[in-house]
Amino acid sequence: MTDSGIHVAAGIHTALSGISGGLCFQAASFPAPKSCAEFQRVSIFFVLTCGHGVVVGAIRYAESKDGKKTEKHHEIDFVVNMGMNRVYIQSALSLSDDEKRQQEITPLRKSGDFFRKIVVTGGNSKPHLDEQGIQYTGVIPFLLDKDSMK
Repeated sequence: MTDSGIHVAAGIHTALSGISGGLCFQAASFPAPKSCAEFQRVSIFFVLTCGHGVVVGAIRYAESKDGKKTEKHHEIDFVVNMGMNRVYIQSALSLSDDEKRQQEITPLRKSGDFFRKIVVTGGNSKPHLDEQGIQYTGVIPFLLDKDSMK
């Protein structure tokens, strides 16, 4: 998110603190996002209205190729902190091909811990886990389930 997006999100969080979790269900009545940026705004709005603290995460790791070591850097869209627990969320309108899927799950796989990892995509796909324990869910079930991050 841009710097201004972070300020907007912080303002939403301040304005909505103290509102019950019932607002989470109202988030589903937003118009369907048409761009990746809009999709991320809807996702962050939902997380914030449910009373969670959110930051953008970064994963750094070393990778060797042809005898050369390089440092890689990947961003995690949202890191939701809930006391001693944490949830990593990647948001993508679509995982149209394997390259896009790898782009989204690489930072989750490289996190090096066992906290919950979710990829939220556009649409209504039901939550399911892959062989690495990463959950995939459509934005509609994600928004409608008040326990989607527990």
